[in-house]
Amino acid sequence: MNTNQFKRYIKQFGIQGKFIFQDDKKGIRIINKQMMSVKIKGEKGLLVYKQGITKAFVSIFNPKHKCIELRDDEICDLVGGGTIKTDLKDGEYVGQFKDINVLPLYVKEGKMRSNWLIR
Repeated sequence: MNTNQFKRYIKQFGIQGKFIFQDDKKGIRIINKQMMSVKIKGEKGLLVYKQGITKAFVSIFNPKHKCIELRDDEICDLVGGGTIKTDLKDGEYVGQFKDINVLPLYVKEGKMRSNWLIR
């Protein structure tokens, strides 16, 4: 996924902001515009390996769309590899607990799963 595709991808979640997106050999580097003028050693921003929603995605961005409020028992089930029946359309979502982004989720054929598991 290149930078332009990534920008379109995050727009489906209602994310707009003052971010700069740069193609990197390893992925896409996301930098807060305000940090561009700050002199620091090393590379700025966060490197995201873009293959769908990741833990980094839900931790950094504050989606306005496609968020699902979860109970603590549902979160435990999902990170343990379980599924939850749902009537949501197939696609990717962000799981929240008390309005805090906690899990990348996807729905397929009426079943919600997380691609971020604790073993």
